[in-house]
Amino acid sequence: MEDKTLNKLTHKFSKLIKSLGNVKGGVIISKDSFIKIGEVKDEDLEVISRHIAVVMGSSEMLYRRFKDEVEYIEIKGKKYKTILFNLGEYICAIVGDVNPEEIKEEIINIGKSSIEELIEEVAF
Repeated sequence: MEDKTLNKLTHKFSKLIKSLGNVKGGVIISKDSFIKIGEVKDEDLEVISRHIAVVMGSSEMLYRRFKDEVEYIEIKGKKYKTILFNLGEYICAIVGDVNPEEIKEEIINIGKSSIEELIEEVAF
């Protein structure tokens, strides 16, 4: 896909997540980490997406043992939280000072509409 289209999609997604407030950045990736949309300021999207995919994949394997599934994963740092939301074939990662329970429904709603539209544009 050409850079112009990717930049347009990244800008659209960034506007959506910044409307959540207290967000440093966010990305949407496919679980194989090939499709990537979004940005986290001063970070390499390639590296971040691989880490996100590994964390979600490992957590899903663990939860399958309990006959459960991962809804989201919260990683709390000293400055920020990183929340990984399981969106089926995709993962939405949000970095910032946010409460996952407060934004969960909005992320899921974004996932059901805008994210699927964005992912399809990137995939095709």
